[in-house]
Amino acid sequence: MPGPLQLHSNMESISVGELAGAGSKYTDEDRRRAVAEYCLKGSLQAVSRSLGIPRTTIIGWRDSDWWETETNAVRTATDDHILASYERIVQKAADETLDRLENGDHHLGKDGEIIRVPVKARDLTIVCGTAFDKRALVLNRPTTISAANPDAIKKLVKQFEDLADRHNARIIEGEVLDSNNA
Repeated sequence: MPGPLQLHSNMESISVGELAGAGSKYTDEDRRRAVAEYCLKGSLQAVSRSLGIPRTTIIGWRDSDWWETETNAVRTATDDHILASYERIVQKAADETLDRLENGDHHLGKDGEIIRVPVKARDLTIVCGTAFDKRALVLNRPTTISAANPDAIKKLVKQFEDLADRHNARIIEGEVLDSNNA
C-alpha cells in the first residue's frame, strides 16, 4: 500500500501554479512535495535541504492561500493511511485471538515440536471481558453498571425541596378570584 505522500501526489488538486504565479521555475508537484514534506518533517529548513528549494521560497509558499488547502489534503490522506493501518492491525489481532481461542497457544514441546496448548482460564477471562467492553463501546452501550443509591436520591430530593422553599419564600399580596364569578 502506498504511503501518504504517494496517496497525495496522485490526487488531483487545485492548480497551485496558477495561484502561485506564472513564470516560476517550480512546478505544482514541487510545491505539493514541499507541503507533504513539511507535514511529515515539521521543519521548513529540513524541507529546504531535502528538496533543494530555498527556505525563503518555501516560506513564501507557506504564507500563500493555497498552502493551507494542500496541507489539509496531505493531512487527510495521512490520517486515512494511518486509520487503514490500524484497521488492519485490529483485524489481524482479532483473527489471531480467535485462532488461539479455537486452537490454543503455540508452545514448544519437550521434543522441540510446536504444540498447541489450550488458553488458560485467566487469559480467556481477560480476552472475553475486553472484547465485551469494546463491543459495548462500538454499539454505544454502557461498559459499567451502577445501582442507584436511594440515600443519594433522597438527598437530592431534599436539596430541591429546600431550593423551592427558598424560591417561594417571597410573600406576594393579592386576591384570589373565582374564575366562575369573573
